[in-house]
Formats: sequence, structure tokens, C-alpha cells
Amino acid sequence: FIAPSKQEAHDLQKRPYEWHMSRLGALSAPVRPIEEWDTLTADTPPPEIPDADWQRQIDTNLVFDDPAGCIEKIELLHDAGVRNVVCWMGVGGVAHEHVARSLALFADEVAPHFR
Repeated sequence: FIAPSKQEAHDLQKRPYEWHMSRLGALSAPVRPIEEWDTLTADTPPPEIPDADWQRQIDTNLVFDDPAGCIEKIELLHDAGVRNVVCWMGVGGVAHEHVARSLALFADEVAPHFR
């Protein structure tokens, strides 16, 4: 997920990512009876990721950044031998306008760096 600034990328993505991870955890274990599935989409807020854990995740395994930061992280992956990257710009239901802007920033500023 890319935004014009690193802080904006982090701020826009944190709550949707928390929601995504809480839903993923609820669906993956333990196995729930079918009649409980409807409760997984309730509007109850997901647990908040503590700031230190969030910082560790965005520093080490999430590419939620500005264009320069995304380029830097993808270069690290490339140098480590990664040859393909799959981008998922809408983790956790980020607003459409932010996803569209993220895709445009990737196409205009990040992807050309790797051609």
C-alpha cells in the first residue's frame, strides 16, 4: 500500500490491517460451526495492534510506505533473491480512492524503477 507519505500510508492502513488480521484469525482457528460465521462480520472493532508491534511489522514484513520506501523494500527483496512480488493494495477494505491512488503511485513511481 503506497501513499504520498510514509506516515499517511501507515495511518490509512493500520485499522484496516487490524480488521483483516482479526477476521483471518477468527476464520482460521479454531474451526467454528457454520452458524457462528455470521458473527465474524459483526461491526465489533478488532483488537488494536500495539504501537511497538505495528512498528515492527511495518519495518520488517509489510510494505505500507511512500514510493521511495517501497522501492527500497522491494530492492531488499530483490537482493535477497526474490524475483516476483504480488501487490495487494486493498488489505482489510481500505477506501477505494486510497487503493486507486496506491495503484497509480505504484505504476507511476515504483514499477518503472524495476524495468
